[in-house]
Amino acid sequence: MADNKYPPITFEYIKSQDYKVHHVHGGVGGPNAYGELVLNLYFERGAIPKRATHKINNDGVLESEPIKVEQKDAMIRDVLFALSLTPSHAKSVGTWLIQNAEKLESQMLPIIETEKK
Repeated sequence: MADNKYPPITFEYIKSQDYKVHHVHGGVGGPNAYGELVLNLYFERGAIPKRATHKINNDGVLESEPIKVEQKDAMIRDVLFALSLTPSHAKSVGTWLIQNAEKLESQMLPIIETEKK
């Protein structure tokens, strides 16, 4: 067996100072001018009110329920960040996601079936 001409490489994973975990509901995007795929990942939520008017009761305490709310009549897709991937990297990430999703589903199925009983 011939030796590999490349030595092994070890990656050390270090979290950046602005490391955050984001819950993602979906993504939109497509190719860019550099031949990469851009995936803008978003989180869906209800609109945050622009203004809310509350009454103050006779004891000087703010009523918890507003009497008037001004806000957008829409759901918000808050675009958190984007990924820019070469086609090869996009396929690799896609394969990883599918393999791990299937593994998780197979692990969770017995738990779900047990909880149904």
